[in-house]
Amino acid sequence: MAAKELGVQPPKSHMPVLAAKAAAKALSLVSAPSFTAENIRQLSLDRAYSAGRAKAELGFEARVKLAAGLKEVVKLYIESEKKRK
Repeated sequence: MAAKELGVQPPKSHMPVLAAKAAAKALSLVSAPSFTAENIRQLSLDRAYSAGRAKAELGFEARVKLAAGLKEVVKLYIESEKKRK
């Protein structure tokens, strides 16, 4: 979904988490790392949450669907990157 919104092809290759953590550790020995083992751990976790409890207890309902929300986040990301340059 994100790749589609960014107008790019999704990644075609995959690096095992253990290999990525090892590479991050090795790179941290020679320079400030772009990614740490903790960053990689966080990115590699699968997370799925139900809004059922929030709806039952708080009356919460999402105002936007996932696809629309992702589209907005990508738009904001692109705008922020343009400002950085």
